[in-house]
Amino acid sequence: MEGSIYSYLHKKLHIKFGGVFRRIKADLPDKYDRQYLGVNESTPILEIEQIVWTNSGVNLEYSRSRNLYSNRSYIMVETSH
Repeated sequence: MEGSIYSYLHKKLHIKFGGVFRRIKADLPDKYDRQYLGVNESTPILEIEQIVWTNSGVNLEYSRSRNLYSNRSYIMVETSH
């Protein structure tokens, strides 16, 4: 598949998104962050937790990502369809 999965779900399957929950927080690294991101115990980590659901209330996505504070930025845009 090429392109956005959300574009495919919306345009090809005609699934309408009902909402999204996002929690963005700073955290200290856990043992996995230290191992896989190569950071020490005092390096800030940016965590994003997200749940997306359809307009009928079915959960479509759950994700949690942890990134170095210096390697990621996020822009959130809300539109009305």
